[in-house]
Amino acid sequence: MILANDIKKDTKLRMTGGRTATMADNKKGIIRMVTTNEDLPNGIYGETGSCYLSEITHAQDQEGLWQPLFVTPAQARQLALAGAPISPLKVKK
Repeated sequence: MILANDIKKDTKLRMTGGRTATMADNKKGIIRMVTTNEDLPNGIYGETGSCYLSEITHAQDQEGLWQPLFVTPAQARQLALAGAPISPLKVKK
């Protein structure tokens, strides 16, 4: 289990739609900056841009294992207010 606020720069990510990415910032909050990898099914080049936490499904830990992403109840409320889909997220109780 990895909390969204514990994801640091250069962490490998799995995102919705089968995309993979790398975290590009060390910030906290519901909007993060990611760089998508070049092995995209819908394009040749990776790109850097912002995404909601609800678009990130898993993060790779220090051992190289994929862990599901969890958000705090406050982040889940903020995502709901922003209109972001929160269905793939797990909320830490």
